Amino acid sequence: MLQLKQPLQMMFVSQEWSSCAWAKKAEGKDMKKIVMNNTFWPSVVYSIKTTKPLVHVLRIVDDEKTQAMGFIYGTMDEAKETIAKNCDGDLSIY
Repeated sequence: MLQLKQPLQMMFVSQEWSSCAWAKKAEGKDMKKIVMNNTFWPSVVYSIKTTKPLVHVLRIVDDEKTQAMGFIYGTMDEAKETIAKNCDGDLSIY
């Protein structure tokens, strides 16, 4: 989603959006407010920084080809370190 920030914002200011039926509905107006709000995007970045390492751990645990128990503790430590690094070591953030 973060990679689509600029195209999403451009969509909401386009003439096509203005003439679209969704632009007049409450849901469309609410979505435009979210996408155009500059406080929304740092939340997206934070979500990526903190959840991506956890999703990696879950994928390892869910993998049926590999025995996860032997790797889970090391992988969890790696995830914690990655999250700390992504948050610049600021404990109050994570």
